Amino acid sequence: MEVAPKSSKKSFQATFARGVRVFFSRVPPPHSQVFELFERSGIVENVGGRSHFVANVDEALRLTEVLDLENEDVDGSLVV
Repeated sequence: MEVAPKSSKKSFQATFARGVRVFFSRVPPPHSQVFELFERSGIVENVGGRSHFVANVDEALRLTEVLDLENEDVDGSLVV
C-alpha cells in the first residue's frame, strides 16, 4: 500500500538532492500510528533515519551543529 502521494515523494527527493537536512521534533513515539505512517511512507528513511526525529527544537539545532562540524574539511570549508 502506498502511503504518501508520488508528488510528496518527489518533493522530498528534490529537497534532499539539494543537500537540505530535515529534522522533526515533538513527533509521537516510534510505536505510535503516526510514526508508523512516517516509516511506511519512507519519510524516516529519506530524512536520515530515526536520529532525525528529536524531542525538541533545541536538540534539532544541536544536531545540525554536530553534523556541520563532522562535514567540515581540515581547512574549515564545508564538505557537501
